Amino acid sequence: MSGVLGSVAALLQVEPGREQAVAAALGAAADAVAVESVDAAVDALRMLRDDDAGQAGLLVGDAALTVDDPAGWPHARRRALGS
Repeated sequence: MSGVLGSVAALLQVEPGREQAVAAALGAAADAVAVESVDAAVDALRMLRDDDAGQAGLLVGDAALTVDDPAGWPHARRRALGS
C-alpha cells in the first residue's frame, strides 16, 4: 500500500546495548505502523475497516492535525475514522 513505511520498530536503528531502553521508551508505539501522511493513514484505516482486518496503531509522518480536534479535519478523514 502506497505511503505505508512499516512498523516503527523495524524502521529504527538502535545502538547496541540501548535496545531495552528504546523498547521501554516506545512501549506500544513500537508496534505501530508508520505512514507518510494523513492521507496514507486514512487509506490504511479504510483498508482495515473494509477487510475487517482488525486494528492497528498508526504513526503519521506529516500529522499537523491533533486528535483532540477532529471537527477541524477534512470531512473524508472524519468519515474514514467513523466520527
